[in-house]
Amino acid sequence: GFGFGFCFGSGSAFTFSCVSVCVSVFVSVSVSKAKNRMEDIMNEVCDDKLNFSFVPIRALKIKSRTILSNLLNGEQVIPASNGHPRDYRGIADLFGFDNALLRSIERSNDPMKIIIETLENQFKWSHDNDDKKAYTFQDLIDCLEKIERFDVIDDLMDQLKDDTIFYQQRMKSVTLFRG
Repeated sequence: GFGFGFCFGSGSAFTFSCVSVCVSVFVSVSVSKAKNRMEDIMNEVCDDKLNFSFVPIRALKIKSRTILSNLLNGEQVIPASNGHPRDYRGIADLFGFDNALLRSIERSNDPMKIIIETLENQFKWSHDNDDKKAYTFQDLIDCLEKIERFDVIDDLMDQLKDDTIFYQQRMKSVTLFRG
């Protein structure tokens, strides 16, 4: 839910200031609760021996992609506390998309689909061994945390677990087939 407090005073600047404070307090409390829920989810994932750091973005199945599109394509008005938009624009920014690509993405009917497809074909540099690595589920989760979209993480987590298990089983069968 979303709540507003009422403040009395004269002038629209005073009223706007009070509403901003009330919204900020509400968002701050919601983020705190969401962070605690996120820690619980991540502990659960660790207990299940699922490591999202090794699962490439290309392993996202249709259901996960649909969830991401449905929850992130709508532009959010209130930014995250770090200033990033809390929608697909924040994700694109955190993954380092340039302005020209972002303008192209904004014209799409499904901006998150374009972002995911772009990430599938891009690599990040590993600082450990100066090597290229695919973007992973963990990279996506990290971005969702940075834009304070814990609701998306919560809605997506079960499907990410399923996608991870499917990916791990597929990799095992490919290894067995080759070996």
